Amino acid sequence: MEYKPQKRLLGINNTKMLKSIELGYLTAILHLAPHKLSGVNICPKASVGCAMACLNTSGRGRFEFTQKSRLNKTYYFLKDRQKFLLQLNNEIKNFKKRAIKQGLKPAIRLNGTSDLLWERYPIRDGKNIMELNPDIIFYDYTK
Repeated sequence: MEYKPQKRLLGINNTKMLKSIELGYLTAILHLAPHKLSGVNICPKASVGCAMACLNTSGRGRFEFTQKSRLNKTYYFLKDRQKFLLQLNNEIKNFKKRAIKQGLKPAIRLNGTSDLLWERYPIRDGKNIMELNPDIIFYDYTK
């Protein structure tokens, strides 16, 4: 379960994410390898139906390089969680600056292809990613 250093965790070039600009939001998303693809269940609350209907391979997700990137990010999260969370937090701070510079509100979906309870992962001073970034809109999505 080795991983290569990741330049970027958050993605913003998703077609659906780009549509949010019309509504005044700049949106970013984090995609990990869902369910048990990494050998560890990243979607612990997923039903059998959810796992079968997973959107992991829809759109650009069908490409091998996308799947490898998602697996690599998942291994990074599993092997070096604190480093992963610190990088994610830094990316969020930079993303916020970018959104404000464009006159947009920043919004982030951390569970693009996962189902993790991000509030359970402290980063600094016992605070999680949402507590460290209270001015960011974090949202989740489920079918």
